[in-house]
Amino acid sequence: MIRRWIILTFLLAIVVRFPLINGSFWLDEAAQVLESQRSFSEQLQIGYDFQPPLLHVIVWGLVRISTNEAFLRSVSLLAGVGSIFFTYLIAQTHAPKNSRVSLLVVALITFSQFHIFYSQELRSYMLATFFGSVSWWLVVTQPFSLRVRSLFLAGVHLLGLYSMYVYPFLIISQLIFVLFSTMKKKWYLISILLSAIGFIPWLPSFLNQVREGTTLSATLSGWSQVVSLPQWKSLAMSFAKLITGQIPYDGLYALISGGMVLLFGFGLFLVLRTQKQLRLFFVCSAVLPVVLAWLVSFFVPVLAPKRVLFVLPFLFMMFAFLGKKFGRVSNGILGVFITLQVLVLFSYWSDTSLQREDWRTVSREIYEQYDPSETLLIFGFTDAFAPWRFYDQQQEVPFDEVAFSTIPISAEEVQQLDQKVRAYQTIIIFDYLRDLTDPNRMIEKKLEQLGYIGEKSIPYQHIGFLRVYQKIVYQANSRVE
Repeated sequence: MIRRWIILTFLLAIVVRFPLINGSFWLDEAAQVLESQRSFSEQLQIGYDFQPPLLHVIVWGLVRISTNEAFLRSVSLLAGVGSIFFTYLIAQTHAPKNSRVSLLVVALITFSQFHIFYSQELRSYMLATFFGSVSWWLVVTQPFSLRVRSLFLAGVHLLGLYSMYVYPFLIISQLIFVLFSTMKKKWYLISILLSAIGFIPWLPSFLNQVREGTTLSATLSGWSQVVSLPQWKSLAMSFAKLITGQIPYDGLYALISGGMVLLFGFGLFLVLRTQKQLRLFFVCSAVLPVVLAWLVSFFVPVLAPKRVLFVLPFLFMMFAFLGKKFGRVSNGILGVFITLQVLVLFSYWSDTSLQREDWRTVSREIYEQYDPSETLLIFGFTDAFAPWRFYDQQQEVPFDEVAFSTIPISAEEVQQLDQKVRAYQTIIIFDYLRDLTDPNRMIEKKLEQLGYIGEKSIPYQHIGFLRVYQKIVYQANSRVE
């Protein structure tokens, strides 16, 4: 009976990851697609993207078939479901006589909004989570001979290293687990050595990406705050986000997330107090990688909840062991927690503020409402934003665009807008990221000097306003906009 429920829950895990999977690409996803549309030789030339190249190579092959959002995101969806499967196998190993624990593990990850969100994102976070789950399965279950296991694990770790730069924190935590456990050590040390050797060819590119990222942070004040949490709260916030999901901590959502964290914390207290033989595994798989990333972030800001997504399955596995004992107490805690998970999931499906930037709608509405021959688009960045570029390439007659050679935008370059805008009746300015690149709103001031007047501001969730300006045409004793 339990086995049947586990199969049904696995099917449900796939089903609940379909809603919104065909939604608009946001900035990072669209940039990923545009980069992967280049030639294969260029897939390793990604100094501006602080990610290893594995996903670039995978998507390079997929975009030759289709650029449909759901199709490309299926990489993450399959990796997400795969991570649930291998976590289930690990749970079976730790609780072979208690199928209820395995069912709870599958259910908790199935309804995790954070896990679902990144199972629907064309980035490498879920790939690293999948490889992390497979690696722990190899370490814990020891399914093959030592030699085969060493080679298999070396390959898995190498793929993990080429997926995410924070993946080494998982390897270090795993090494500590092996060293303090009773299992043989040599095979694991060999696998680490082989995977490290395999990553050496990428080191020059990695160092170049570090330089590029450092330059951007130094040039664009506030960029590090955009991509990383403040250090003083990043550790607690990372665990909270992994547990509750991508929801804001205000209003009703604050009550829901607070309740989830309290239930989770109390449940972990009970589990760690009783499951002494599993403490080392739980600490090394679910806690230590995040702590290590946090410590390194005092020097280089690397910690963000999505970057340590690979600990999420083991956080929920630890919580699921509450179902092994405690009777009604565990039933109550787990029942309420899963109910809150489902509530957060329905909120994600219905509340656009919890979803991604909808650039597809922006593109469609601008093309429906404005004439490309009379309208100029201004982006407060060094180029049109990647999602605009992605959806714009599907149009027969694109809009003319203006971007800037440096960021933050210089006053000298703003003054040169005269010749660029003069031929257009309508100017549309994208507010996206302009708090960083044009905080003084020099572009609007220049347009007003040139005889344009603000007509309206169109709001878009997570994208900000589109500022629409019209040229004032003066006629005898009157003006026409």
